[in-house]
Amino acid sequence: MGRRRLAMGCSPGDSQCLSSEQPPHTLKVAPFRLGKYEVTQAQWRAVTGKNPSSFKGDDRPVGGCR
Repeated sequence: MGRRRLAMGCSPGDSQCLSSEQPPHTLKVAPFRLGKYEVTQAQWRAVTGKNPSSFKGDDRPVGGCR
């Protein structure tokens, strides 16, 4: 996906907002790629040498990566 801008936060007058959602602001999202399939923990570990997942299993999807 190419560089995008999007609005983030609650609309003015919305009574169900958290204070952290105010004021609305523009967010810039850097380009990224999205795979068709989830990455398994075994694949992630082969590339990074780490497994951040809480629920371990080579065939499970990797979780908790940042």
